[in-house]
Amino acid sequence: MSFMRHHELGATGARVSELCLSTLNFGWTIRPEEAWSFLDRFHASGGNFLLAAGLCPGLAHPLWTEEPEVGVGRWWRARKLRRDDLVLATKLVLSPSALAARGEIEGCLDASLRRLQTDHADVVVLDLPENTAAVSECVEVMDRLVRKGKVRHVAAGGVAAWHFSALATRAAGIAEWKVLSADYSLLDRSAERLLAGLMPPLPGFVAQSPLAGGSLAVREGRRPGSGQRRWHDLRAGREGPETREVRVALTAVAAECESTLAQVAIAWVLSNPAVSSVVLSALSLNQLTDAIGACSLDLSWSQLRRLDLASSLPLRSPAVAAG
Repeated sequence: MSFMRHHELGATGARVSELCLSTLNFGWTIRPEEAWSFLDRFHASGGNFLLAAGLCPGLAHPLWTEEPEVGVGRWWRARKLRRDDLVLATKLVLSPSALAARGEIEGCLDASLRRLQTDHADVVVLDLPENTAAVSECVEVMDRLVRKGKVRHVAAGGVAAWHFSALATRAAGIAEWKVLSADYSLLDRSAERLLAGLMPPLPGFVAQSPLAGGSLAVREGRRPGSGQRRWHDLRAGREGPETREVRVALTAVAAECESTLAQVAIAWVLSNPAVSSVVLSALSLNQLTDAIGACSLDLSWSQLRRLDLASSLPLRSPAVAAG
């Protein structure tokens, strides 16, 4: 069985497993009675970093439920794990109205902590609306929550990641922004441009969507089978010459390593020294086990170079493209 290494999460002082298990599928594609099997296997492989999501006012994702946080809370208590041996993160997707009602944000976090059965979140990932005016309000709210001991570290996610410099600069209080989370894969390398524009010390970087919504998990020419409609929807709009070129390179490297495409794609992300952890979302135990196998896969310089050449770095960041 592959065993995960642990890395420093930037300058936070926290050590996290190189894979972070997203529990957002719990209660949706993964039944509650199955969830503990995922958590047990992840933990047995050295995983200590878990990501859930809080239900906030104005939440934009109607499929999120309380089950991820409820399941994680019951699991770690039933397994009698030491709280300090886990890094529990929750993601808050905030609407402009939620930011205006600052007390509602704290209420949302308090509800998350009750479900997780803990008195603090190690990491809160904030996903802000596309509104730079929200930066000041967000910094103030998180500073208050850190002062109260409810939050240890704050991460900028989604659109907020592209305002990381502004967030870090305006955080004159206790809540220092030392972590960012953004999509990063062979099909989306824009995070490299984001990181290159930051002054040292660099923040801890939590890479999301390493398989680009499933596009990098299936060989070129194959179609999704039954029960993979969600995967097919996520792939929509990603197919093109660049995707096919990357997938062909992945297939060649995977054959050389006797590994799966998903393992090679994740191993490529892990090879970047700026990456502290990679967020993993699995729909089955087999997928989870396969992904964990990437932790023991060391790609050669030649293989990494071929994958680099097959992929391409966007000329503009999402923040610029949206402007």
